[in-house]
Amino acid sequence: MSIRRITANTLSVMINGTAPPMVIDVRSDSERASFGWIDGSLNLLPSDIPAYLKNAPPERTTPLVVVCQTGARSAHASQLFADAGYENVFDLAGGMLGWMLLRLPLRR
Repeated sequence: MSIRRITANTLSVMINGTAPPMVIDVRSDSERASFGWIDGSLNLLPSDIPAYLKNAPPERTTPLVVVCQTGARSAHASQLFADAGYENVFDLAGGMLGWMLLRLPLRR
């Protein structure tokens, strides 16, 4: 499956749409505490993704948007979901830094 990179603006529109995606934040607890997070996001470290997929997987057609601080870790984590057969995997280009630059809403 291919992974599509999306912008923070696109993710914001998706979140506010009629069928919001599942947002998976692969940053550490300390990063989330320091910088904030997208409301409703699931915190899941990349090393925990295989166990998550085995024990509580979302439907394979569920849109998944993977985010990290800058976009590097989310690219790797997105590939884990794609390799597991997920059809609608998105990677947030620029990560949470891009989200914050646009002053989009954060939880703290």
